Amino acid sequence: MSLHNKIPLLTIAIPTYNRPQAIQRQVRILLPQLTHEIKLIVYDNTSPICVESLFTDSEKQKFTICRNPVNIGAEANICRCFEACCNSEWGYVPGDDDELYPDTVKRILSQIQQYPSAIFINFGCKKTEVLQTEEAYLLAIGRDIQSFSDALWLSKGVYHTILMHENYYDLNCFSNTFMGQIIFTMSYLKKNKNAPIVRLETKLFDSAIPGGWDPLIFAKKLFSVYNFWSYAEKKQKGQKCFLANLVCVQIGCIFNAIRKKRKEIPVGEIRIILKQLFCLKNPVGCFIKRPLIMSLIILYTYFPFGKTIVMSALELYHKIK
Repeated sequence: MSLHNKIPLLTIAIPTYNRPQAIQRQVRILLPQLTHEIKLIVYDNTSPICVESLFTDSEKQKFTICRNPVNIGAEANICRCFEACCNSEWGYVPGDDDELYPDTVKRILSQIQQYPSAIFINFGCKKTEVLQTEEAYLLAIGRDIQSFSDALWLSKGVYHTILMHENYYDLNCFSNTFMGQIIFTMSYLKKNKNAPIVRLETKLFDSAIPGGWDPLIFAKKLFSVYNFWSYAEKKQKGQKCFLANLVCVQIGCIFNAIRKKRKEIPVGEIRIILKQLFCLKNPVGCFIKRPLIMSLIILYTYFPFGKTIVMSALELYHKIK
């Protein structure tokens, strides 16, 4: 039950642009799952086909559609969704293209009841774990690229938004990095060292390979994240682990760009990114520290059997851990 009767227990806010079939399907999956404690909002980023025209009058009475007067960009629209969630106890901002289960809301509510003091519940992870400190969380999402991806994936995260009002500033400041939601959580942990983070194997949708972002644009935007911690601050083990993994993510993006653009490899862009990576103070020497991860990236990128080897290696890694 809600601790604050005047506000919703959970707000689900979906950002969308020019995906009429996807948003129509997503909303119609969620409508039967809504209760008086659950609020659903769709933020239409000025789609060519107005989202409002996709639903019947009776359907539109059950949820809210907000159409931006102009296209404000994907990152800003996601921030609007998080802002809509700040007036409820918990917030969920799923993508319009990750087809949710018919009982997704039930799964979320079950975990909210089980972990009422958590600030972030990350669904669809490799293993279930409860992390109590900033250090533990950074080590968890810094240990491999898959763990980072799980935290990054919008549709996998539910946030205790009523506790995180002071952290919306950092969410907005770092939204251009495509990982504002991770900064949102880390911002809270930076000020409150001990706060439960829950990572669960339970899924809210059938996972698919994420797509849509240009890997080189993503790699370049991630450089802003290094500024989240001042270089004057003493770097703890968790921070170093996370930042080193971030470098591996960026290098992985370079490999993916090469794989996708074999005929027109953007040498200039790649050179700029690599130059910036080698100028970083924190993760210098990541090639030496993370040879296994780099080998797996190369296998995954260039060899047909690489994906099978990588996934098997990750499974073995998590069993050992």
